[in-house]
Amino acid sequence: FGVEVKLHDERLSTVEARSGLFEQGGYRALNKGKVDSASAVIILESYFEQGY
Repeated sequence: FGVEVKLHDERLSTVEARSGLFEQGGYRALNKGKVDSASAVIILESYFEQGY
C-alpha cells in the first residue's frame, strides 16, 4: 500500500487507563470496552505529543 509504518511504545497505557477510570467511577467503570477505549486515547495523545 505504500504507507509508512511507525512504531510507538504503548506500555503502561492500560495501567494508566484503568487508574483514571477507577478514579472516576470505581470498579464499575473498569469494563473492558471502556479500558480499551481509554488506552487508545492515551496512546494516540502520547503519539501526537512526541511530534509525529
